[in-house]
Order: sequence, then structure tokens, then C-alpha cells
Amino acid sequence: MKSILKQVFVMVLFVAMVPMVSFAQKKVSVTLQPDSPKKVIKGTFKGDAYIDYTVYVEEGQTFKVTFKGSTNSSSFNLMAPDSDGAAMHIGDTDGNVFSKKLTKSGEYTIRVSQMRSAARKGTSVSFTLTLSNTSPK
Repeated sequence: MKSILKQVFVMVLFVAMVPMVSFAQKKVSVTLQPDSPKKVIKGTFKGDAYIDYTVYVEEGQTFKVTFKGSTNSSSFNLMAPDSDGAAMHIGDTDGNVFSKKLTKSGEYTIRVSQMRSAARKGTSVSFTLTLSNTSPK
């Protein structure tokens, strides 16, 4: 009897944990030269998936990110170098454009994703991400 209860407990625990598993993320490194033409990235993702784009930017450069998604529930967050995941720009509240003179050199992460309510429905998102940076003047 104890063996059966133990097996049932393990199965219930496994089934309860399955929804916590999220889709694997994708990480893409982007090279962006100062004062060069804009870098335009087009892509898609679905549900809980998200894509991290990493780009190295020098201190003093003005870095601009523009995001256009096929749904209102999609946006981007921008994380500074060595961030613990806290975003310096949250698209859901700050909007789909970031433009600022940066005070720290390093690899910045742009995460494109969608709100949880749309992600749970498995909504697909097509997007265009436009990146540019300018040298200090």
C-alpha cells in the first residue's frame, strides 16, 4: 500500500511541475558598429518563448532600440551589462522605443517577449527590432 501511495505521490508531483517548465529561450549575438546604418532584425516567437539579443555598446554612445510587434501584448525589455535580470527599460510600461546615452560599456540584452496572458494562449508574434548607436560627439 505504501508503495502505491508513493508512486501516486511522485506522479502527482511530476504532473504539477509540468506547467512550470517554459519553452527554451533563444539567444542571438548582434554586432552593431557605431554610426553605421540601422540593424533591422525580423523574427517570430510563440507562447512563453522569448528571444534575447545581445549587443556590445560603448559608454557615451547613444543607443536606440525600436520594437514593433504584431500584437499589443508583445514588447521588449533592455538589461544593462552584468544585470541580474532587472530591466533598465520595460517595454510594457516605458513604450516600444528606447533612446539614451549610455553610461556603461558592455553587453546589453534586449529581450523580446509577450505578456503572460497572451503567452498562455500560445499566441504567435511577428516582430521587427531596429537597433542603432551613435558615437559621442
